[in-house]
Amino acid sequence: MPVMDGGRLIGFLGLDAVKLPHQFTNNKVEFMRVYANLLASTFQREGTYESLRDSVVRYDLLAQQTRSIAWEVNAEGQFTYISPLVESILGYRPDELIGKQHFYDLTPEAEREAFKAQAFEVFARQGLFQDLVNVAQHRNGQRVWLLTHGQPFFDANGTLLGYRGADQDVTARQEALSRLRE
Repeated sequence: MPVMDGGRLIGFLGLDAVKLPHQFTNNKVEFMRVYANLLASTFQREGTYESLRDSVVRYDLLAQQTRSIAWEVNAEGQFTYISPLVESILGYRPDELIGKQHFYDLTPEAEREAFKAQAFEVFARQGLFQDLVNVAQHRNGQRVWLLTHGQPFFDANGTLLGYRGADQDVTARQEALSRLRE
């Protein structure tokens, strides 16, 4: 919705522009100014929200096309976002992970501490994850091999906020490599 100009706002509020200077005390004028700013801010926020929602939809569609799980974790490794594709690859709905699980919680218990240490070493130096092959456990218990790419993101002061990236299911490739080695 576009932001209203002053004349349209006056009409919208049912006021007479000719009598306007005589209709209000300073307090009423100040109230109207605050109200008009609030309306304008609301309309701008709605436009920003729509743009943000469109960006998320585009991001999710791109992730689906590449068969990658798009994700974001905070500096402690807890999921703050994960794309819906996680359900078809790992068996979890996004709402089961976001704000409730850490990325390493999906690693099988036998490998979890080593993977967690490796990942947090990268976090400590604020490095990139590139072509990191790691294993996750599907909800049904099966092992799923993932190819992880991720990069850090920061606040305006340069403080690490977390990582954003994508995991691609490479289970078939890893199983083929394992058969070749045998």
